[in-house]
Amino acid sequence: PERLISLLVEQLAGVNGWDAFIRCPMGLDVDAIVPADVRERLDALPSSLHLYGDRVPLDYELEPGGGVVRLRLKEGQARRLREEDLPSLDRPLRFSVLRGRRPSVRADTLADMRRQLTELPRTERAQLVRRGRRPRRR
Repeated sequence: PERLISLLVEQLAGVNGWDAFIRCPMGLDVDAIVPADVRERLDALPSSLHLYGDRVPLDYELEPGGGVVRLRLKEGQARRLREEDLPSLDRPLRFSVLRGRRPSVRADTLADMRRQLTELPRTERAQLVRRGRRPRRR
């Protein structure tokens, strides 16, 4: 990440305003940054996995300690997820739970993801309960 930042900062040398920033052509030469054998190995990593009958996307990210893979789950999948369902990967696994219009949940561990999902604000819990009930007819 530090090397990428320095390459981008070099390209911004002399930029001193918004108009100059908009006109500044920026780019990164992947061939110069990442050796071909490393690119081949990274390109071979899976982009999704099969979980509960669905294809679940895998997002690869960089953290200060190195690369991680984030499992992008729907809320129902996340609530059913068990430790034994988790794949064995070459890097640490993180979680991202998409919750429709509500804010997504991001967690570093399965336990933290579960905790965040069970600690929904009271208003969200009430909405979930209401959705499960049929309106009364009078």
